[in-house]
Parts: sequence; structure tokens; C-alpha cells
Amino acid sequence: MRIMLRASALVCVLMLLAWQQTPVQAEPKDGDFASGWNTWKTSAKGDWVEYSIGGNVGIRNEVTEAKDGKISYLKKTLDAEGKETSSKELKNKAWNSIRLQGSLPYKKEHLVEWKKETLELSGTKLECDVAEWALGGVLTQIFYCKDVPCGGIVKTTSGGTDSVWLTSFHTEAAGAVESADTGEANKTEMPKFYATVGNVAVLKISGTGRDDSYQRREVTSVAKVTAQYTIVACDESGEIDPKAKSIDREQTKSDWDETYGKPTESGVTIKVAAGEFKCDVYKTTDEKAGKETTEWISEGAPVKKLIKTKTTETVLELVKIEWK
Repeated sequence: MRIMLRASALVCVLMLLAWQQTPVQAEPKDGDFASGWNTWKTSAKGDWVEYSIGGNVGIRNEVTEAKDGKISYLKKTLDAEGKETSSKELKNKAWNSIRLQGSLPYKKEHLVEWKKETLELSGTKLECDVAEWALGGVLTQIFYCKDVPCGGIVKTTSGGTDSVWLTSFHTEAAGAVESADTGEANKTEMPKFYATVGNVAVLKISGTGRDDSYQRREVTSVAKVTAQYTIVACDESGEIDPKAKSIDREQTKSDWDETYGKPTESGVTIKVAAGEFKCDVYKTTDEKAGKETTEWISEGAPVKKLIKTKTTETVLELVKIEWK
């Protein structure tokens, strides 16, 4: 099911607060999203939420057990019509270790401003704490509400377009709150990897005369024809190097179509450390620089990239991928 979220009131006082990314150094204050708290801590058995991700897919989280700060829940993925496509139960997860449907900018605490706003979901008013920041000229927002279970996120926006939004939820106090709105206007045109906030690709970088290194790419915001993502050094598992500097990048639909609109080959199966993928292949030659580049792309995700010169060879290979 889908719903439309409408702003009904806006408190003009903005507060600049520090956000501490995981790991949290100070104990989160109950009810304070800015300190790292979220409603997984207060969720109870039977609570559930559903989200639309870019208008193309959905997520449903349902609590099956909650005790002593540990949560077991059923995570389902849904297609655009709301039909279940996969299901997995996650057991005994610490409430503050569960990934939410949106995250604040990594090591950019000083950019985050907080305000209050009231949204309405099928006649139910949701009093929200709103985090907002601008990177690369794009304003991103995350709306949180204490009355929404399983994290508390209501929606995320990028460049004025909703990228993730709450479609329905259930708690004992509120019952089921849901709507039949389709949210067609919010669908993104980006390829699958760039269509969902939280998608992650971990790449191994190797080559002539260099030690192996690893790079993590994570989609941080999605709009209709653009997506923001970060690149940061990490280890093989994708754990970010705490000393590494995160780089912000933008992928637009127009640039994607220009670069990857006409593959050299299609439907090519390739096996890498992350698994087996069916890819489009792109080959380019820079005669002036004496460089040949071959790329394997699957549903927008970078699977492999081979760069050859007369004397060197550099390889980027996908070792891990996480679809949100």
C-alpha cells in the first residue's frame, strides 16, 4: 500500500545539533533521534512498518520478539504492486545496530540542522523531528517520528523528491495506519543500484606495482533523475577505515545514459568474489593515453573494471554487495 505525506505545519526555529555516527560514543538519550536513539528500542511484538523505496520496490519489517533491547524481526521485500518477493527473519539484534531506511552524512555532523514538522498519514498526524543538510547543492532531509515503530523514519527526501516514504504501520496504540495512494510521482528513473538509499558495493582495487586496497560505495540519497553516493576506504568486509576521508559523488540519469546507454555486449555472465552476475560490457580506448578500459555493469552496480596500458594493469572487482 502507498500513502502521500503532506506537511501541515512547520516550526521555524532551527537547531544545529551534533550527530555521532555509529559507533555512538555517548549513550543515546531516550526520544532524541539526534543522539542516536530510534524506535527499534521501544518497538513491541506485532509492530510493523512498510516503506516504498523510490516507488519501485517496498520493504516491510515486522517485530516477532522484543526483549531486553534485543529485537527479532521479519524483513520482507515487496515489488511495485506490494507483492512479497523475499522474506528473512533476523534474530536477537541489538536495537541500535539495525540499519534504518536512511542515514545522516558520514563525518559531516556540522552540516546537519534539526527542526520540527507535522506530517499527516491517512488522517493520523505525525509529529516529526527533521534532519536536513546540503551536499553538492542538493538538500537532503530525513523525517523521524516517535510514534512510528521499527526505527521511526517517516520519509527521506533529496532535492525536493521523496526517495523513501512510509506507506503504512501498526502499533498496539495506533492500530493499523495505511493508505492506497500509489506514489507514482515519486518513482526514480535511476538504474537499480542507484535507485535505493543504502545500497552498498565494496570493491577490491589491485594492479601492477600496488598493494591491494578496498573501497566502499554507498547510495545516500535518491531523486527522480539523480542520486548521491559516497566513496570511502574500507576493509574487505566493507568496514569503513575510521581515518579515511569520505568523498561525495553524484550520478545523474543523463550522465548515466551518455556513458552506459550503449553497451558493447549484453547478457555476459561473469564471476567475481561477490558472486556471479549477468552484465552489460563497455569497452573504450584512449589512443592518446594508450589506455584500454573494460567495464562490467549489472543493474547499475559496478561488478568489474579493467584498465590496461602498455605497462600497467589496474582491476576493480566487486567483493560484496548489499541491496537495501
